[in-house]
Amino acid sequence: TYQNDGLAGSIAAEWSIIKDLKLKGFFGANLAENNNHEFRKSIDYAPYTGGGDNESSVMDRFERALLLNSTLTLNYNKKIGENHSFTGLLGISEESSNRRWFQARKI
Repeated sequence: TYQNDGLAGSIAAEWSIIKDLKLKGFFGANLAENNNHEFRKSIDYAPYTGGGDNESSVMDRFERALLLNSTLTLNYNKKIGENHSFTGLLGISEESSNRRWFQARKI
């Protein structure tokens, strides 16, 4: 049997610090869990040799993954007269992942 569960979400915000200068932030997360329970029965392929599963086994596996993403930008946009503007962008982004699993098998 397999059971896969996941949850994803994000949030964003924007703040006008002063006229023409904005700070934007974003944060996202994705959490996933996977469970796997398996039973294998040995199969005898006689008279053939060397093929198939020749031993019964039981396996139990659990896996959890967490993915994070964050971004922060500072945006300056100044309009000068009708035909000119001055813009600047400064930003930083970070991504991380953490994956953990455990597996046990008996033959």
